[in-house]
Amino acid sequence: GIVHSVAVYFVPMVIAESGMKNGWEWGMYAQGLAVYTALVLTTTAKVCLMVKSWIWITHFAVIFSVLFYYLFIWAYSIPLLIDWAPDIFGVPETCFAAVAFWLASLVTPLIAVIPDVTIQMVQLIFFPSETDVLLERALLDQRAQKVKSKKHARKSSAFFTFGKARQVYTGFGFSAEEGQAQFITSYIPKSPVSGSSPPPPGQAASSSPVQAPS
Repeated sequence: GIVHSVAVYFVPMVIAESGMKNGWEWGMYAQGLAVYTALVLTTTAKVCLMVKSWIWITHFAVIFSVLFYYLFIWAYSIPLLIDWAPDIFGVPETCFAAVAFWLASLVTPLIAVIPDVTIQMVQLIFFPSETDVLLERALLDQRAQKVKSKKHARKSSAFFTFGKARQVYTGFGFSAEEGQAQFITSYIPKSPVSGSSPPPPGQAASSSPVQAPS
């Protein structure tokens, strides 16, 4: 719109004039390249605001398009192609070496998309569409599933650790005379690993009676 056009043209020009030193000027082609670069980056930022679902191919497309643009304007000015664009020869190198060029490339898209971000946030908070509601509901469902999965993983880990600890038997910490140890250990339930069940109350594991030592 009008806001984008004003920002794309005037912001790079103002930054370029403020970056002049000792009477050095960018020139028509350098200023044009700065304005066109700001236009490309502003358009990319606007497209990013319109994307509803970010996937890996979306990230790849945005990053690749920006990198390809800078690679293209650099390759377009190499000496092998000087017959195609003699006026732009050496211009990208001059712009790339200037801090004002990179500052304009960064500041211009931020200023240009401020109205779009403001309008989009107001619509999303106060006047959401059906698509916005469904997307937010799907996002909340995904977060709830992640929380449930983490809780289930913690419970499973705790149960496994507790069950594994119960299977470990190290014996008693006191000494006993011959015959008393057998009498005591006959009442200890078997480990779940062996598959045997503990004896009923009041009944020893051994079928033969145990005689007390004389």
